[in-house]
Amino acid sequence: MKKTPLPIQGVILLAHGSRAPGWDLPLKAWALELQRRLVEHGLDSRVTVAALSMAMPDLEVAVGELVRDCATDIRVIPALLTRGAHLREDVPVQIANLRKIYPRVTIALSPSLGEIEEVRRAAVGVLAASLLRQG
Repeated sequence: MKKTPLPIQGVILLAHGSRAPGWDLPLKAWALELQRRLVEHGLDSRVTVAALSMAMPDLEVAVGELVRDCATDIRVIPALLTRGAHLREDVPVQIANLRKIYPRVTIALSPSLGEIEEVRRAAVGVLAASLLRQG
């Protein structure tokens, strides 16, 4: 019996962006680690980074690249601590437009990193430990 392959999942870590060279290096490290972990669990995934402004690839380019890699389910994860105007207004409009361009692809906006309770707890723990070490 032929096993049906799982759909390729695309993940975009969406950051604010910057003109500064190398701004995305730490986020690219997150993307590589996340992709490695997803693949370890049997999910054929592609994880990439995109910028809201001031840098490339932007969200449209990143989605297009994932679709060309045959992604059928794309999750946009804002690598931000808060849900500001970009996430409340701009990104939902961009995603709605991308859904029209790629109607056979599921594109979903996840909560920002700062809205995920486990991330908040971990970050606060690291910050508190760092401050306590400094005395």
